[in-house]
Amino acid sequence: MKDLLTWIVERGLSEGANYIEARYQKFYSTNIEVRDGKVISATPGIERGVAIRTLIKGGWGFATTNDISKDGLLLALKNSIKMARQASKDTETVKLAPSIVVVDRVEVEVKEPLEEISIDEKIKFILEADKAARDVSPSIKSTSNYRDYSE
Repeated sequence: MKDLLTWIVERGLSEGANYIEARYQKFYSTNIEVRDGKVISATPGIERGVAIRTLIKGGWGFATTNDISKDGLLLALKNSIKMARQASKDTETVKLAPSIVVVDRVEVEVKEPLEEISIDEKIKFILEADKAARDVSPSIKSTSNYRDYSE
């Protein structure tokens, strides 16, 4: 992945970006929908994507893609560059303050990682919340959603 990100950054610079960054993220997710006490959907998933930010003559552009192929990254780069050019008001190149490149991994300590909680436990949780809302009055109709994301 690092080689692909380096490639798209170099491509963006060759296409006129004064500054470009590409960030890859991978998320684990759960989406649960409950309507009037009944589970409508319960979907675990994995989402991956790249965000590309460009600066061209003072204008910032930003685009994201879940297609992490070269073609998908090129399309996101094209969109980010187009947005940056449209936002550009300056005719001169803007220079950012010098800074060092930081490659880091940040970990947050949690009591119980979301990916270790079963989908059945998550469904039980949202069903209880939905029931609590409906128990207030018999006239209440409820749609409840549970969503979680973790990297």
